[in-house]
Amino acid sequence: MTVRSRLRRAGLVLAAALLAPSLALVATAAPVGASEPKLVVRGGGWGHGVGMSQYGAEGMARQGRSATQILQHYYQGVSIQTDGPWNDLRVLLEQADATYEVTATWAFTVTCTRGGSATINPGQVLRVGGNATTLWVKRNDDEVCGSPIAAGSSGARASVDLGGKPVTLRRGGATVGTYGRGTLELSTGVPGCGKSVCAVARGLTMDEYLYGLAEVPSSWSPATLQAQAITGRSYAALRHASPRAPGLYHILATTTDQYYAGWSKESEPTYGARWKAAVDATSGRVLTYGGEIVSANYFSTSGGRTENSEYVWTAATPYLRSVPDPTDSISPRHAWTREYTLREIGSWFGVSNVRDVRIVGGVGVSGRTDKATIEIVGTTTKRVTGNQFQDTINARVPDSRALWSTKFTLAVPALGPATFPDVPPSSWYASAVAWLIDEGITTGVGDTGLFKPDDSVTRAQMVTFLWRMMGSPAASTAHGFVDVPAGSWYDQAVRWAKAKGITTGVSGTNRFAPNDVVNRAQMATFLHRVAGLKPATTRHGFPDVPRGAWYDAAVSWANQHGITTGIGDTGLYKPLERVTRAQMATFLHRTAGTAAAWVGPLPPTAP
Repeated sequence: MTVRSRLRRAGLVLAAALLAPSLALVATAAPVGASEPKLVVRGGGWGHGVGMSQYGAEGMARQGRSATQILQHYYQGVSIQTDGPWNDLRVLLEQADATYEVTATWAFTVTCTRGGSATINPGQVLRVGGNATTLWVKRNDDEVCGSPIAAGSSGARASVDLGGKPVTLRRGGATVGTYGRGTLELSTGVPGCGKSVCAVARGLTMDEYLYGLAEVPSSWSPATLQAQAITGRSYAALRHASPRAPGLYHILATTTDQYYAGWSKESEPTYGARWKAAVDATSGRVLTYGGEIVSANYFSTSGGRTENSEYVWTAATPYLRSVPDPTDSISPRHAWTREYTLREIGSWFGVSNVRDVRIVGGVGVSGRTDKATIEIVGTTTKRVTGNQFQDTINARVPDSRALWSTKFTLAVPALGPATFPDVPPSSWYASAVAWLIDEGITTGVGDTGLFKPDDSVTRAQMVTFLWRMMGSPAASTAHGFVDVPAGSWYDQAVRWAKAKGITTGVSGTNRFAPNDVVNRAQMATFLHRVAGLKPATTRHGFPDVPRGAWYDAAVSWANQHGITTGIGDTGLYKPLERVTRAQMATFLHRTAGTAAAWVGPLPPTAP
């Protein structure tokens, strides 16, 4: 059982909201004489959060999942098909207003588009520079390929055919990279080249390009490497069909597209051969949806759940749906914490006397805040999006203090723990609600910033509460309910509940009735099933619970373990009475923390 501080409760990385996710953190004034208050940011993940989490994929592989299983988890409804070939793939390695140098341990030939060629022997340096009208090519300090080459409308190029032998490209004394596939081309005046010289690897086959793709460690599991090869090929195939600069290059070598390291990736000692083997084993294979190659977006770490595409970008892409990602817990950036003084926040955002920083609505289903509204409250109040909040801070701090993703919550611990303004600290359910917040089981109701303790609990909300209490486990089995839309905020929870026998839906139908209100008989039954149906050794004494009723055993179990004592001093259980959110919080809290009520260990969220 874990002891959790108020600080952790204030800054928890929250999961999806029940309806339209949000969290408002409300603070009071700092005590006189207190140390300078700080903003605590508790975050999770690294990257945009859409598509495949690379650390999550490796976590799944370590559990024995295949590349196909990994890909079909992160990209909903996709198929894996063979396509191609993709000829003459071109990669923009770099462009600069500078002179480039090329060296090798073997004699290579440079060829110029305006005629002539020269051999560069080991120990010699090929130097190429230019401007908008001229490309000059030198061996050491002597011009080769004739005189400087005037660029025409199609520009001028100097090319080195590599043929599987590496050359090293440098600029200003710094190494750009080592490349051994296709042709290394240095050009000027070519449409699409925005600097004096553009360095491009061209003439690559798709697999040659992938040999140099350095997106995951080559030491990772074969299934992960194969999944990465297929996603990388799918992404590059789309860029090949729609190049960034026709005639010059298809794809960038940076993480704006995919990180291409060239020869240094495939020639890694020990593990380079593993990555090449994964590329070869999946040759030609791409992800498709509806017969079309998909935009196979991926990133490093989700922090526990991926995000829907439309929340991070604009379009709601059917195969880029939010999915649970518990296996990315192996990532060193799965969860992280940052602290900034309120004085720093004020100076960065132009707000004096900052006393609170809070998220007031629009959080994504994964807990990301890209489009959420964040208020910096002081003498004035400034409102920014989560993206703007992250960008503003990251422009002013080193990486060790940076926000690695937009998945975060905010709190000022000196000003009090995170709570809801409609949950009085002295209320009988306050500690249960605090636990719900602490464990990410609730973020309140919609964009209201409220808990609404007196509202009724629906069946969709109930199974989602239970699912989160159990750690949001992955569930792929179809539930079969016609009234539970695929991809809805409660779809995964219903899948899990159906697979575990926690619900069978509405008797005699193929409906779940997600919007129906849960009564106290149903509540007890849900909880009893989640806990493993442990038999009660004594029977309750409630006269309004008939012996042998379908909920009789569940109520006896709940009463024996102190999960319920009935309604006030009435001596009754009132099985058909609706369950409020305050009651639900208390029932869940008591169940999760009562070891004797469970068959097996307590849930991972146990208080």
